[in-house]
Amino acid sequence: VLICINGKIVVTCSDGIDSKSFTLCNPETAIFVPELIWDSVEYCTDDSILLVFANRSYDKSDYILDLDEFKEIKTQSLQ
Repeated sequence: VLICINGKIVVTCSDGIDSKSFTLCNPETAIFVPELIWDSVEYCTDDSILLVFANRSYDKSDYILDLDEFKEIKTQSLQ
């Protein structure tokens, strides 16, 4: 779950085929990003702060950091 607690942030989510952007600019609005959804974050103002709620502690090895690798994994998961 992503919440902008200050400033303005644009989050773009993609399933590997389609993408959609969401503008977060107050703490009353949040988005949930499920597994196997690629997301990118653009901090639109210098004072932007993004609060992230996750179901476990951060472990870099749990994340796909390359978009092409993500698309390949996503395609395999649909077969």
